[in-house]
Amino acid sequence: MKLLRSIAASCLLMIAGFYSVAAPASGLNGFEFIDRDIGEILYTVSMFHGIPIVGDDTVSGRASFRFAGTDFESAFDSFLRAERLYVRKEQSLWTVSKVQLSGTEGSYHLDASDIQPALLVEKISAFFGEEVTFDVLPETAISLHTTGADAEDFAGAVARQLGREYSVEHRDQRIHLARVTMSSQHDDDLFSQIVVQKEMSAGEGLHSAGETYLVDVRDGAMNVVLEQLFKQTVCFCRWTWAFR
Repeated sequence: MKLLRSIAASCLLMIAGFYSVAAPASGLNGFEFIDRDIGEILYTVSMFHGIPIVGDDTVSGRASFRFAGTDFESAFDSFLRAERLYVRKEQSLWTVSKVQLSGTEGSYHLDASDIQPALLVEKISAFFGEEVTFDVLPETAISLHTTGADAEDFAGAVARQLGREYSVEHRDQRIHLARVTMSSQHDDDLFSQIVVQKEMSAGEGLHSAGETYLVDVRDGAMNVVLEQLFKQTVCFCRWTWAFR
């Protein structure tokens, strides 16, 4: 019996602690969240609004925010703007995300804030119902706000955001976001600053600067690096090697 009373008391304490996060004082002006999990915030406000509000797989982390507004939607929209989130409102469900794609055929708009590139590409693929594959992408979160006509346009926008190491190509009738490492060669014969770009295997790079050459090797075979070096240099060059 004592055990049952202890369990009941513990449950009451947990419930009291949970509702103290967002106790309604005078409407929504009494809602206050201090360093709480975003999923918990969404769950709490959905109970008071009477409609399910969930975050998709892009939403994570914690937030602090105090609602201020005369109605639920204005207060909730203020919270989303503060946390750089977006919401898709349907009659029976509101879905919160770090990505928002909208528009009509041939003219779409993308808003994405603080999201990992791989997740963003997956959302683009799902929205257009078109398979988009990709090489290993950086873990660093990016933000992107752009327009386009199809999945390839937005995949290209992601590639440009990631820098010159990435490009969009077609593989087996699929859109593919590829990682490409480029080599640069200075054309001394033309006495100009013309740079010839040549694609190399991932992990190898060669940059020329007058008579000093820097070879940057990442997981590259030495025989391949030497072959490329001898193809692009002349005798009596001064070499400076840097291995990473």
